[in-house]
Amino acid sequence: MSAISITRRGLAGLGAAALFGAPSAWSQSFPSRPIRLIVPYPPGGPTDLAARLVAQGLAQRLGQNIVVENRAGGNGVVGTDAAAKAPADGFTITVGNNQTHVTNKALIANLPYDPTRDFVPLAVMVTIPAVLVVHPAVPVQSVAELIALAKAQPGLLSYGSTGNGSASHLTAELFRLRTGVAIEHVPYRGTAQLTTDLLSNRVQLSFATLPSVLQQVQAGSLRVLAATGRARAPQLPEVKTLSELGIPVEAESWLALFTRAGTAPEITARLSREIMAVLDDRQIQEGLAQVGFAMLPLGEGEARGFLQAETLKWNSVVAEAKVTLD
Repeated sequence: MSAISITRRGLAGLGAAALFGAPSAWSQSFPSRPIRLIVPYPPGGPTDLAARLVAQGLAQRLGQNIVVENRAGGNGVVGTDAAAKAPADGFTITVGNNQTHVTNKALIANLPYDPTRDFVPLAVMVTIPAVLVVHPAVPVQSVAELIALAKAQPGLLSYGSTGNGSASHLTAELFRLRTGVAIEHVPYRGTAQLTTDLLSNRVQLSFATLPSVLQQVQAGSLRVLAATGRARAPQLPEVKTLSELGIPVEAESWLALFTRAGTAPEITARLSREIMAVLDDRQIQEGLAQVGFAMLPLGEGEARGFLQAETLKWNSVVAEAKVTLD
């Protein structure tokens, strides 16, 4: 576990002493000490970089340090569980995604936390554009041709994912369910070996995050057929989405910030408001874009609706496709 304290800048502190009277008085003094931000993934990855960038802006607006803790392990379970067991006072927040706060519950029988019961969303921040890519040796130039080939020769094609239950796995399963193609799943432990095998044609296709394959796409080592999200990827604006191509698949990874359920509504509203202001900052937006993210700023209320829809959608995919972590 590592912790980095982001230097206090900008606004002056809101007071050293916390007031324990009415909720309004408590929220007016908040935050009276540094806030802990748990990142349930290792340092240096895209989730960590996004969290630290937003934390820097949030520290400026709140006038308090944000201490970032990396608590990796168990598909995000270790750090998320630590956040679920923190006091419900707003002084611990966590960055979560479609794995930690949606699909883990459907896939892990004894998950030690409940994403809905234990957390309240503060804001959805960004999505990670994803694309359907194939090796150039695959004799297709379009999604329609890929589907035709897969149906004509069932089992000919295999797709790589970053692991059972990962976003890339579930996106491929959703694609398979909606198109009726027969393609074999080959799970990997992360992107490195997957990319190596994709480039050598050991697996023929993948539903990959754009940052992980953009360089290879630009070099012509991989062919991109479609974007998988609700909108075209900013880095490849000419590439149509699957929805635009008539295939009802919308799938993308996202990042959001949460705190413990039971935290005073005045505090969650304050945190949500300040996070949204950070996400509206042009420098923050440019920094997130450089990491490979696309903006999806949703405040507290909109985030709740978004998470409910995501949960229903992916629970259905897991059940219909009979996805397990075995």
